[in-house]
Amino acid sequence: MSRFVSLFCVLSLFVAVAASAQEAPAANGLTPVVDRGIVLPKGTGEVGLDLNVGLTKGVEAKRFFVESQNPAERYSGLSFKYGLIDNLELGLATQLGYQDPDFKWGGAKIYGKYGFLPFLGAELGILLPGEKFGDYRLSLDVGIPFKYAILPGMLAIHARPDLVIGFADKNTVGGGKAVQLSIVSEVGVTFNATEALYFDVSAGFNKALSPSANLQVPLGIMAGYTVIKQLDLYLTFQFLDLALSGAAIDQRSIGLGGRFRF
Repeated sequence: MSRFVSLFCVLSLFVAVAASAQEAPAANGLTPVVDRGIVLPKGTGEVGLDLNVGLTKGVEAKRFFVESQNPAERYSGLSFKYGLIDNLELGLATQLGYQDPDFKWGGAKIYGKYGFLPFLGAELGILLPGEKFGDYRLSLDVGIPFKYAILPGMLAIHARPDLVIGFADKNTVGGGKAVQLSIVSEVGVTFNATEALYFDVSAGFNKALSPSANLQVPLGIMAGYTVIKQLDLYLTFQFLDLALSGAAIDQRSIGLGGRFRF
């Protein structure tokens, strides 16, 4: 596990050095994160990679994920997106997890997203489970992404409610229920301090409706930098569930990621 921690530290140092090496004039011509649309422009692609290390008390650095646990990130892990036509984005994302001593596939998402307006869209996704595929089969994810720049170039708000419909073997999963319903939502604020340097704070509100389960409230804090026009690098810190009584502050993780557009 130490080699993963070392890799994580090296990549974190790279983010800091890359950011510090940029001078203010080099940011001219960049599109601030707050001004970017909810779908990629036609003919534009994006590749993303997220790395995450668990910091939960008692098991620090024993869980390593190729995924993001930031509630604002809906395409975590290793992802690919493409603007197929005007206002239509297609993509996929997959996750991989390591928890001593095993690696596990974390599942995948295939989706299509359409932007009805510059700040409002609709998405339909298919979620493939990483384990017990015969029991869980797949889920449908219906989302409504929203993002609006209150102060163009500086400040934007974003939100996204999703209804997740899961299908399973009722004899082994979900207390005899073959269909599970969940609400997965997030709200947040993004701030561009400069054209290149940005911050985001996002909270999730996740609730299983059938069968019912307790509300989960993750919180994510991000600091990112647009190193060049095509590349964003960022660091994140997450509280995994602030709704937990007493132990909420001990459930946490830290992440590093990047997005490259072409």
